[in-house]
Amino acid sequence: IRHLLVALQKHNQHSHINYLIGYDYDKTEQRPIMQAAGGFPLSMMPLMPNLKMAVVGLFGDHPQTISAPLRTELGLLAAGTASTEIKYVQLQRYIFKSRAVEPVFENSRLRLHGTYLISGGASGLGLMFAKFLMKSYQARVILLGRSAAMKDETARELTGLPGQFRYIPADVTDELQMQRALDEIANSYGILHGVIHAAGLKNSKSIAEKSLTEFSTTLSAKVNGTVVLDRLTRKFPLDFFALFSSAASILGDFGEADYAVANRFIDNFADWRELQRGAALRSGVTKVFNWPLWQGGGMSWKGGPSDVLFLNLTGFSYLDESSGISAFVQGLNSSLVHMLPATGDVTKLHAHF
Repeated sequence: IRHLLVALQKHNQHSHINYLIGYDYDKTEQRPIMQAAGGFPLSMMPLMPNLKMAVVGLFGDHPQTISAPLRTELGLLAAGTASTEIKYVQLQRYIFKSRAVEPVFENSRLRLHGTYLISGGASGLGLMFAKFLMKSYQARVILLGRSAAMKDETARELTGLPGQFRYIPADVTDELQMQRALDEIANSYGILHGVIHAAGLKNSKSIAEKSLTEFSTTLSAKVNGTVVLDRLTRKFPLDFFALFSSAASILGDFGEADYAVANRFIDNFADWRELQRGAALRSGVTKVFNWPLWQGGGMSWKGGPSDVLFLNLTGFSYLDESSGISAFVQGLNSSLVHMLPATGDVTKLHAHF
């Protein structure tokens, strides 16, 4: 998909293109990676007016349940009225749509003196939430990062807080490194109450400017990292497994594509993991937080032109630390799986949700 879109962007600026991606929705294991392709149309169509693109999940093995929906969606693409992500179950059509809700309290899922693992925990959002857990819950936090050691300044900040912290150098995409890290946690603490997967990379180049290696690197931390972290923590009696995604997975990322696709994978992986939990193959509720731009933290666009464009078009305002942490606690304690905490221009926001 990436190769074709790059070629079309470079060499076909005028011809009208209808691009429909179909996949077997019945194959549960493959569903998250195929649904991740839904990040492509959101990112590319605003920059390629000649492109109409959609992703369709097909449930059923009768030829009619495959051919009829594809014909329908191709017709809608040609008419310019298609949705970007659709699924069909026995010819019944469903579209992907977000809606505004207020979280309703279900259970308190943060423990006093709990033990929590945070990937990407030595900087950005990971570090912010580590400090919060230590301050508010006197928690033991295990911070994972790719650097050989934590920065001295960061260590000093954490040392003055209640609770405990431990830094373990490990690349969340490397299963051997992660297995050693989880063994160390099991031997030292014997328990793990929650996981926050905050690790991620962002490359601001457009899809046409970045190499395949750069594109794959962005995907890896979110896709491979999520799979590895879930697999290796599946035997712990978790209270929650929280994934930090991005609003880009729902609204696009202005032509970068890799970041939207990577985070769309996380969104759909959460649904797959909840199915595993329902079958008693996982413990701990799965939560996805599709964070918008943070004031001074996270994977923001650093206040550049893309930042301004995103805020103007969507109606979002920057999310401050207090509001973000409050949204995290509310979402964690609610029955919701997917959440995009939003503050800003209500009229513009309702146009999207």
